[in-house]
Amino acid sequence: MTEPATEAPIRRHPFARWRRWLPRAVFESVLIVFSVILALALTNWAEERRTAHRVAEMRAFLIQEITANRAELGSDYYIPHHRQLKRAFAQAGGMPDATEVTRKTAEPAIQALFGGSGLHLAALRDAVWTSVSANDLFEHMDAEEVFILAQVYRAQESLESINRAGYDNAVGLLDILTDEGDAHRQMLRMTLYLEDLIQQETNLVRLYDQALVRLGAPIPVSPPARRPATTAKDDGAAPKG
Repeated sequence: MTEPATEAPIRRHPFARWRRWLPRAVFESVLIVFSVILALALTNWAEERRTAHRVAEMRAFLIQEITANRAELGSDYYIPHHRQLKRAFAQAGGMPDATEVTRKTAEPAIQALFGGSGLHLAALRDAVWTSVSANDLFEHMDAEEVFILAQVYRAQESLESINRAGYDNAVGLLDILTDEGDAHRQMLRMTLYLEDLIQQETNLVRLYDQALVRLGAPIPVSPPARRPATTAKDDGAAPKG
């Protein structure tokens, strides 16, 4: 008795197996790529948000610093006071065509300086600018904002240089006490110095205003003049009128 012939096993083509898991592999690959792209996009978005927040914070601090400097320099304590001193020195012999300038004719101007509240030299703030100018946040600001800020603080440095020269000019006036023949030159020197000082101050106030407008901030109202502390003599003086 013969045994029935067994059927040969069906061999499937290798591509048949691929067709079963290929769609799943493609889907998972696409999903992985999409997840990576989404993660990178979220990371970039979060970084941009942090950068935007830091830039906004930096801009706010700069506005505060410029506003404070503008309010300080724009008060009556500086420019108007320097204009009064300039008139006093010009009238007391600080003009090129002045003649017979002596210690006596120079005395009213010297008294206005040394007998009054002083020269009034502004000490302006730059801590915020010094801090933020050392990092890369300026790359994310508008170019015009960066340019006007650079102009403001460069002009502020120029004013500081002129302020340092003010003490030397003021001390030089004491030479009139020992060398009356040098009175004209010293008075002229002080008048020219005050003119340069006023020009630098008014230019800086103008730049402050331009910077605040560009940064979208209001221009501050100048505070009243600061008055020097009264002395015992002032307190005891009889009221006029």
